[in-house]
Amino acid sequence: MTHPVLLKESAAHYDTGKQNNIIEFEQGTSIEGAIGACKYNLIKYRHRKKGQDELDSKKHKTFIGWLDLLDELIEKGYDPMHNLRDAMMHEYPDMEYKL
Repeated sequence: MTHPVLLKESAAHYDTGKQNNIIEFEQGTSIEGAIGACKYNLIKYRHRKKGQDELDSKKHKTFIGWLDLLDELIEKGYDPMHNLRDAMMHEYPDMEYKL
């Protein structure tokens, strides 16, 4: 399973060469923090007008997918303040972070 936020058109944005910055984000935040980031990005991509409406629509959908996954972690009983990377590794050990 590929991480839901990854989008072919944005692959270079998430792979910095050292460590995938999605993993870095997960290491430093809670599930609740990631939910907030997703909600922010949903607003951003819904309202942005940069002349790339199709791409922004795709990005919006990726954040819906990630928010669904985060909500699933809460439904599985994780405390919202639980470290996101720990939860992801436990629940989705085969998650792909590259396209």
